[in-house]
Amino acid sequence: MEFVVTSVAAGSNADSAGFRPGMVISSIENTSVISAQSLPTELTRRSQKSRVLLLVQIPRTDSVVSRFISVSLNESAERRKIHTESGSSVAVCLIS
Repeated sequence: MEFVVTSVAAGSNADSAGFRPGMVISSIENTSVISAQSLPTELTRRSQKSRVLLLVQIPRTDSVVSRFISVSLNESAERRKIHTESGSSVAVCLIS
């Protein structure tokens, strides 16, 4: 299952960290994202941490680039929204 970033809150830490629409989130702290519930669940499990490490894939014309992005979990809920699309469903994931 893929979680494609569809939008990032402008000016958020996620925006500053480099998240862009089209990126695919594949793991959180070396835990694979395998279901629609696993992305928000894994983020919630780590909410006591100040930062988490996400592995993302960035589609290019002829390849895919993998990259780790460290994001802060210490930001107001309204500013830390990343929308992801999984099949036909859309999940709002609270990361900054």
